[in-house]
Amino acid sequence: MRERKDNYPPVEIWLRKQGAGQEDFFKYGELYYDNTGVLCFRPEAGYENWTSTKGITKPIDANNQLSLVNERFGALIVGLKLIQNSPLLQNGL
Repeated sequence: MRERKDNYPPVEIWLRKQGAGQEDFFKYGELYYDNTGVLCFRPEAGYENWTSTKGITKPIDANNQLSLVNERFGALIVGLKLIQNSPLLQNGL
C-alpha cells in the first residue's frame, strides 16, 4: 500500500457561481498531500484569502473543511466539480 505522500495527483476543485451557465466552472484550487502525508489546500491566484472551519494552518479533514463563502466569488456557489488526473482511475470515457 502506498503512503499518502507518494505520487497521489492533486484533486482540483472547480466551482460554479449562481447565475453562471451550467458548465461555467472556475478553478478554486487543489487538495494535495504534502511530503509528510498531511492533506493541504493550495488556492488558485486571487483566492489566497480562503478559510476553513478550524483555520488554514490546520490540515484539511472532516473537522476542518474548506469554506465556500468568499467575498471574491461575488455570488453564491451552486456547483462543485472534483477532478483528479490519475492514471489509475478514469471515468466519463
